Amino acid sequence: MIYNCVRLFKGPIHDEYYEVYLTGGIHIDFNQAGEWTEVDGNNQAIPTGFINPNIVTYVTTNYSATAIESIDKKAYGFDVDLLNNIELRFDFEGNFLGTGN
Repeated sequence: MIYNCVRLFKGPIHDEYYEVYLTGGIHIDFNQAGEWTEVDGNNQAIPTGFINPNIVTYVTTNYSATAIESIDKKAYGFDVDLLNNIELRFDFEGNFLGTGN
């Protein structure tokens, strides 16, 4: 499907997920339940309104010179990649777990 700002592709692996590409370059993966599993800005900052506020606060407080470039849901919580190539890990409540680099 192609709309003015969105392209929708069904995932190649047993149709288990959907990929959405926004015209600005942001890529979003959704599972079959319609829940996002990954949002990737492709080297640009992504909007943060859908991200746990604790994660956003941690990033803006501790990494104010950069922004979130992508976020992935994992079994333990979230991997957050910053534009400066630092990877941060958080649990589902938004508590900082450490870095992934």
